Amino acid sequence: MNKRFKDSRISRSGLVAFSVAASLAIFTPALAKEEKTPVPATKSFVQIAQGMKLLNYKPPGGMGAPNSRVGGGTRAGVEAVKIDVLAPDHLGHTSQASPTLYWHTDAKAGTATIVVIGMDAMDPAMEIEVPIKDGGGIQAVSLSARGISLEANMDYEWSVSVVPDPKQRSHDTMAGGAIRFVPPSGSTADRIASSQGRDKTVALAEGGYWYDAMGEAHSAYAAGGSADARDLAVELLRIVKLEQIASAYR
Repeated sequence: MNKRFKDSRISRSGLVAFSVAASLAIFTPALAKEEKTPVPATKSFVQIAQGMKLLNYKPPGGMGAPNSRVGGGTRAGVEAVKIDVLAPDHLGHTSQASPTLYWHTDAKAGTATIVVIGMDAMDPAMEIEVPIKDGGGIQAVSLSARGISLEANMDYEWSVSVVPDPKQRSHDTMAGGAIRFVPPSGSTADRIASSQGRDKTVALAEGGYWYDAMGEAHSAYAAGGSADARDLAVELLRIVKLEQIASAYR
């Protein structure tokens, strides 16, 4: 608008220019107000804002110790191997009797021992050894594939012990978390059952099922590298203070 008036002053007589200038003095405030528009947000900013707005994890209240997650690293003086379980820093819920559990390691090879045990039990519900796959990173173990079912409303501890060198067991490291199987009910169950994709991840998170929400986001990302799935996975990790693992989602 200002450029057009400037061109008019150059091409017309001084009298016309004076009239235009006078008009500008009168109308510039209103025009400026109309023409002022916000700077458009970048795509990445919009995605992050939407992810944070839509993904509202509601942790279950009054259940379990506030710091039930344990991280693992090797002792000083030996080659560093770090592992983390993908778990909340509190007693997390799952809507499935046989969920898939995820963990992360920077070990490139070796084996890991996975143990699932009831908090009041003497014997573990599961104790298996698995190889570290794909040169490290995020690993998964399906309880369903192992024929393991959690009892409803019972608290369990699960842990991962990495064995970088079977001949040097003092180098083993361990990380663990806590989980409870709580069957969904009412409107929460209906919403989860009727949702899919991103909406299901959000429904699970808002229903208090961090483990399942993380599983949905990770599975979607692993299946096709979806940007939405990546953003949701990163946000879920950030919420439970596992930002250091977010680099696994590129």
